[in-house]
Amino acid sequence: MARHGQHIDHNDPLSVVVVLRLLTTKGIGERTVDRIITDVLDRGEELATLLELSSEELVLRYRIKHDVAEAFQKSSDLADRLSRELQEKGITVLLKGTSSYPIHLTNALGHQAPPVLFVMGNLDLLRMRAVGFCGSRKASEK
Repeated sequence: MARHGQHIDHNDPLSVVVVLRLLTTKGIGERTVDRIITDVLDRGEELATLLELSSEELVLRYRIKHDVAEAFQKSSDLADRLSRELQEKGITVLLKGTSSYPIHLTNALGHQAPPVLFVMGNLDLLRMRAVGFCGSRKASEK
């Protein structure tokens, strides 16, 4: 797991684009996104280094299929557009294992904590104690 003190600038447009490329590439699921981000953080690298890897290097390092690696490398248009939209709406991207990610969430959920959070509003609130509620309009006995 990445060290909590590490920091990736969530305002860095290129880092956000890389995360969005991972999230929007068909064949890369949440666990793989988590594994890739954790590996990059553990190596002390910038997320942008993923863009410098060949398809073969992505396949070997992250155990993804060759066609998925190629799709990741070609997925820039959608990710660029989404990045601009997030920035325009004031939405921040937080990565698990970085200093900006809420430690309470990591402590509560451990490895099941989401690898990426999209946050709007006061980020300082994420450092405070909180209570969460979940409900359903048509709850069943199950």
